[in-house]
Order: sequence, then structure tokens, then C-alpha cells
Amino acid sequence: MLEKALGKKGFDSLLKSEPMQIVANRCNYQTADDLLAALGYGEVTLNTVTNRLRETIRNQEGKTEVRSSDTAEVNLPTQNPRPLPSSNDSPIAGVEGLVYHMAGCCHPVPGEPILGAVTLSNRGISIHRQGCKNIGNIPGDRLVPVNWNPIHQSPPGRRQTYPIEIQIEVIDRVGILKDILTRLTDSRVNVYNAQVKTFPGQTAVINLGLDIEHCHQLEQICAQIRKMSDVLKLRRLSQVED
Repeated sequence: MLEKALGKKGFDSLLKSEPMQIVANRCNYQTADDLLAALGYGEVTLNTVTNRLRETIRNQEGKTEVRSSDTAEVNLPTQNPRPLPSSNDSPIAGVEGLVYHMAGCCHPVPGEPILGAVTLSNRGISIHRQGCKNIGNIPGDRLVPVNWNPIHQSPPGRRQTYPIEIQIEVIDRVGILKDILTRLTDSRVNVYNAQVKTFPGQTAVINLGLDIEHCHQLEQICAQIRKMSDVLKLRRLSQVED
């Protein structure tokens, strides 16, 4: 894993760095140690962490890089890390006064059925989408019934968003990524990561990390993208049984 690749000294320095703390906050964890523990429990994927870390470092260096090759990566502006909601202003009903975080394995968004799981450390309750594969490995006495708070409102001037990832298979052509990003921009959807991989036969796979407000918004933008003539398939990346 990361520690093996960097060595203990380099790994410790990375955990204490500002970029890693920013990544932890964007993944809804309070500290980098909490994020590392979440990696161990499978609540967040290594791919998600490395993508966000790479993006954060490049943003801090003030660089925008588009690499054109068999694998191309586009780094886009991101919103500031969101502070964790307080117990008096929680979007989740059923965890009032408790520490909780959104599970990185299934990335739940408002409007979707959810379930809480008590973690084995001081990280409180992990909020999962119902049907998440990781939920099936958790004993029933650690599961907590929760739901989205219908009266929750975001602070004035700031939209509450949640990270999700989608994968789009397309017919490869010049400008296909730009056309998809334009539709997302028109829908006021922030893209925090974009990767394109091309294959022989004029096809390409686009992985996008999106900040979503609720499931209806996700359904609408997916419907818009599917209407594009060059789009072959679109699916959401998560550990949820569909």
C-alpha cells in the first residue's frame, strides 16, 4: 500500500501534510488518521484517495494539466473542503449528538435509502447506502436505523454537496469530454476529478468525480448524458448491489 511505496518516514510525512488533511476533509473525515483507518475498513477506496491527493497537490501548485495519451487526466477546480456538520445542523436524522461520516465505499446522497454502522474505533457511525456490500459483513447489533433529515438546510450562501463517481463509455471523438463537462456545468455540478482512457476501436472510458446535492439531481444529469449520441453506457461506481 502507500506505506510500502513511500517508506515509513515518507508515509508519516504524507499523513501530516496539508494536502492529506484537505483530502481527509473532502472525504468527510476529520483527520488523515481517520482517513487511513477508513481505507483499512474499505469505507473509501485507495483510487479515490490518490486521485484527490494528486488533484489537491496540483491545485496548490497552481497548475492545470491536460495529458493527451492513451490515458489522459484532466484536473479541474474544486470547491473548498466542507466542514463537518454540527449535531444541531445534521443532514442525517438518528445520529444527533454523535460523530458520523459518509462511507466512501458507496457515497450516499440525500434521497437514497441509508443505514448507519457503528465503527470499531472512535470514528463514530459510518453512513452507507442500503445494499452496500460492506453492510453485509457487519453484525446486526452494530447497525443503526437512520434517514435523511427533511428539515435540514444548508448554511446561507453554501450548497451542501456529496461526492459520487460515475463511469461513462463513449465513442471516442474530439471534444466528447468537453461536451459532457458542459452539460454538468450547465446543471451547476462541480467536477472534482476527470480521467479518460482510450481503447483500440474508437471507444473511451471516462471516470468522473462529481459533487451532488441530492439523488434527483444525479438522475437528471445522468439522463442528460445518456441522451448524447456518442454515449454507449453510464454507470455509478460504488459497492452497492443493483
